[in-house]
Amino acid sequence: MVWASSCWSQEKLEVFAISIWEVWNLRNKWTHRGDYRLFGNEFVSVVTMLEEFRRCRKAVSLGAPSACLASQSWTAPPEGNLRLDIDASFSEDQGVYGAGCVARDSLGRLVIAGCWPDIGASSVEQVELLAVRYGLVFVAEAGLKNLQVFSDSLGAIAKINSPSSMSNEDGFAVEDIHKLQQDLLIQSFLHVPRMVNCVAHAIARFALLVSAPLCWNNLNSLSWLRDLVNADFSAS
Repeated sequence: MVWASSCWSQEKLEVFAISIWEVWNLRNKWTHRGDYRLFGNEFVSVVTMLEEFRRCRKAVSLGAPSACLASQSWTAPPEGNLRLDIDASFSEDQGVYGAGCVARDSLGRLVIAGCWPDIGASSVEQVELLAVRYGLVFVAEAGLKNLQVFSDSLGAIAKINSPSSMSNEDGFAVEDIHKLQQDLLIQSFLHVPRMVNCVAHAIARFALLVSAPLCWNNLNSLSWLRDLVNADFSAS
């Protein structure tokens, strides 16, 4: 492997490393579970993993957006409560939406964060509303309660707090959000400027570069996510 790293290009090394991992994985499945697959599927699996690895590496290489590091107004929730920041994103090139959220405690520590790619929505405002619903379902599944929820979408927050006139699709989402509000003991839904929502925004952008939902906690979070969380708390 040392010889290969000095002679091969990075692309060849990536293909080699993932291929060796897949062969080892198939060997373990065959040895321990008797799971045998016909030759040919291995190539598809290697290509899929390689594409996912490169998308994730591209996302990580984006690093922490400099604008986020200038955040000055993030405030921690009261002791015993969690703050849930939520945001959505849109890729004009791909024509897809994504969403992300981050929950932190009164000491600014990351409790849990997650992102969801390829959310079905008809508009940016609608995906902001759906992002709130995704975030609430996410923390509910994690068993979290006593929340303050924040979004930089004024329209979404207005519909949640004053659901008077809206489309049927938005109405269904708001109805779900209100049910979750009772179950999760949510104290408030508040609007914040984008600059104050920079961590959730970065996670939502990350969602556009992956093909499946992802989840992090304080132990397995990515370096850029830890940097953003720490910068937010340091500036508060």
